Amino acid sequence: MKNHSISLVSLLTFAALGTGCSLNQFRGPAQEEVHTCAEKALIENAEDQDDQILLREGRGGYLYTFVDKAGSRISPDENHFKMEFGGAPGSKYAIHVKGRTGTGGEIYAGVGFDFKGTPETYEAKQYKGLAFSARIKAGSEEHWRFMVGDINTDPKGKVCKECDNDWGTPFKPTDEWTRYEVLFSDLKQEAGWGQPRPPAVDAAKLFGMKWQMATPNAAFDLWVDDISFVGCPQ
Repeated sequence: MKNHSISLVSLLTFAALGTGCSLNQFRGPAQEEVHTCAEKALIENAEDQDDQILLREGRGGYLYTFVDKAGSRISPDENHFKMEFGGAPGSKYAIHVKGRTGTGGEIYAGVGFDFKGTPETYEAKQYKGLAFSARIKAGSEEHWRFMVGDINTDPKGKVCKECDNDWGTPFKPTDEWTRYEVLFSDLKQEAGWGQPRPPAVDAAKLFGMKWQMATPNAAFDLWVDDISFVGCPQ
């Protein structure tokens, strides 16, 4: 996954070398100024066709794909992510991943992003949950899990001793675009593993979100679009 962060030590080093570079040259793209709650809540709609989520409200992480080491395949790979034509109603482009899982071992594949382009948590406690539109290609794997990583499940938080049991919920997309809304209170960890196991997701300290499937020997073809927070504060 791309990361455009640069340490202050590095910046001071450049200055000491007399490069004449200003601090502004090392800052990432400027955040987009938005005003309504709906605009602030929109995370990604794929219409700019790049691999970075919308630069709004302090967000700016990058999309990535992930896959097991047990023989599964996914396209695009994590270094060549791009949007594809064929978005949800009212949209032209969408996130699209496809591939096939292996036949045995620890099987998984999916797509996701962090809210920030740096290894920091993101505060979303002003919202009630998340929403997205999704569909699959007819005949492809329909068993998916939507997942949200927080300070207690993501290894970047340096809290978990048994990591990556992110907060999630299963869903079964069809070959027609469907809108899904998931409250933070509905997200659960998988049973039987993960440490710690707090009672609920910490919406004040989120890292990112992802869509994952774990069915062995399955062809998958998933489209995702119009990702946003829900439950705008009054």
